[in-house]
Amino acid sequence: MLMRCFRAAFTLIELMVVVAIITIVVAIALPTVMEARKSGNEGNAVGSLRTIAAGQALFREADRDGDGLTDYGNLAELAAADVIDQILATGTKAGYRFETEPAIGDGSPDWRLMMYYSVANPRKMDVTGNRAYASNYSGVIFYTQQLYVVVPGSDLQKYAIIPPEMYPIK
Repeated sequence: MLMRCFRAAFTLIELMVVVAIITIVVAIALPTVMEARKSGNEGNAVGSLRTIAAGQALFREADRDGDGLTDYGNLAELAAADVIDQILATGTKAGYRFETEPAIGDGSPDWRLMMYYSVANPRKMDVTGNRAYASNYSGVIFYTQQLYVVVPGSDLQKYAIIPPEMYPIK
């Protein structure tokens, strides 16, 4: 009598079917996961701009840099005064790049006392976020669907005026 020896193993066809099923599941789930990540990055950017606004208020009112002037600061000054965290102070957080500066006005130092602006741009548009954000001394956060570059001499840089192509977050 012949005894057959069977091995308990998967055939090549079975393995290929499993790989195909996994590939289909990943192809369906990946866009949803990426959109959720972008949405999370955008929410983090808005929260970071709110943190900067609160930090600017503390920095200004408490004269945190100790220069005797109630002025606004940039990211490094805000971090040195412990009103924002060190991660945000680097200018890059959760897929966004941040820029915060006092307004320069007509060039006199008095403008630092009155106004500032903040801008948050995705590190890579449509990958780490779909919107750019901006805020100023009013604390209102605005957005646009494209990267926003602070142009030297622009109304935003001089007077912290949010450009008309940006919309307030409701």
